[in-house]
Amino acid sequence: MKTYALLLLAVLLVGLASCGNNRNTTTEAQIDSTANAKTDSLQAAMKMRNDSLINAMALAKADSATNADSLAKVAAFNSGKAASSSQTTSKTTNTTTTKTTETTKPESNGNGKPKMSGGK
Repeated sequence: MKTYALLLLAVLLVGLASCGNNRNTTTEAQIDSTANAKTDSLQAAMKMRNDSLINAMALAKADSATNADSLAKVAAFNSGKAASSSQTTSKTTNTTTTKTTETTKPESNGNGKPKMSGGK
């Protein structure tokens, strides 16, 4: 029985001795490298997002410039078209006769208001 007690005591001592070495063995260099890796990955993600936003804004600006250029071309075309049509109308007004019509004032009841009698 003594041998069993000594054997049990030896096993318990070995078990306690192996559990006592649970200290954190990471070094400061390992902690720094982990922090740098996290920082670099976050920085890369933000850079990709910012580049995407910058590209989208540049594309929108280019589209608005293209649209403005197209509108300017249309306006120039329309003004040229209007100028040519005004030249033709001025030519036709020179050859046509103008007709003048007289407008008559409606009868009034004396204080500037028209009569409501239906024009009889």
